[in-house]
Amino acid sequence: MKRTVMMVLSLSLLGTLAAVGEAGSDPFAAEYEALNNSIEKKMAAVQSRDQFQKLMAERQAALEELLAKYAAGPAGDPAELLRARILVDLKRSAEAESKLRGLIGRKGPQQDEARLILAKALTETGKTGEAVPLFRRVEARVPRGPDFFAVAFSLAFEAPDDEVRSEFCRKLLAAGDLPKAWSRYRPYLVTTRAEIAMKKRDIAGARKILQDGLKEFSDEKDARSLRSALKQLEFIGRPAPEIAAETWLNSPPLSLKALRGKVVVIDFWAPWCGPCRQVIPTLAKDYGELKGKGLVVIGFTKLYGRYSDEVQNKGAVGPDEERGLIQGFAKRWKMTYPLAISDKGQDFDDYGVSGIPTMVFIDRGGRIYEVKVGSGDEAAISAKIRKLLAGK
Repeated sequence: MKRTVMMVLSLSLLGTLAAVGEAGSDPFAAEYEALNNSIEKKMAAVQSRDQFQKLMAERQAALEELLAKYAAGPAGDPAELLRARILVDLKRSAEAESKLRGLIGRKGPQQDEARLILAKALTETGKTGEAVPLFRRVEARVPRGPDFFAVAFSLAFEAPDDEVRSEFCRKLLAAGDLPKAWSRYRPYLVTTRAEIAMKKRDIAGARKILQDGLKEFSDEKDARSLRSALKQLEFIGRPAPEIAAETWLNSPPLSLKALRGKVVVIDFWAPWCGPCRQVIPTLAKDYGELKGKGLVVIGFTKLYGRYSDEVQNKGAVGPDEERGLIQGFAKRWKMTYPLAISDKGQDFDDYGVSGIPTMVFIDRGGRIYEVKVGSGDEAAISAKIRKLLAGK
């Protein structure tokens, strides 16, 4: 979920052009700013995944054209920084990094901003750990604009070091200048801090973080997500609530009581959920390798009355068609582990699921060991499964 948050936020902040020169006197910068403003206005009218994808394709084509138009000029560091910025937008990370490191090496006026944009590029290519020292070096010197907050949120959500994540969560929660588009994601900062405490098995500390967070949020949607996290926290160490579904694939109906003695992972998911799809290969691989050692993975989804996935968008569908589409998705993604499809999804409510994927890890005694919301850090998921199988 957090990776989805980062993508949505980065796209919602297209309209702000950082200091790359006076746009009024620089045609290159002016055209880039105008393009971003145009895309941002069109974004407000987007109502479907197809419209979004078409707009992103339009943006990419326009950026490629702009980059080609000014490939030979203007000269100078400001223009080179803008070219690097566009390369980052286009996900041409190797080219962008080369230009940005060149700017940093020249030690000119654009050096700090180049470090910031390089840190952003690194976070977008999975090199968040490398971004930390770069960002720390310029954190107090660069404008606190969209690029600044994009990097800070990436470090809060994705830095490999939990202490770094916790630090930036605290800083962002204390910030009085968060742009509106970022402010609505403050509850995730609270739940991230609670998750870090839980990794240390500090349940009391995690509970206090969530309770203190509830005092800060008056919006019902924000409060609801924190209440869900608190509900899930209270599950830790207790017997897992029983599950039930009208339809099962790859298995007859399963009972958690009957599965005691095994390690169970319940993955609440949906085909339309990108982060859910991200974690499926890890769960499928672990199940294939470890089912003989006592691992059971249960993919739990529900009928939404609509269907989309990474290759199609059917829109509204009936129950039978939706079940068939889920079955086809499972075959394509090689989901050989048991899959439960609930007509109404009562188990989502019973487990306090407010976002997917949500993975519930259950030990051999049938007690909930941990609840993980969101994808990311798939290696840690596998490590947790092996730890539970070993009885640690």
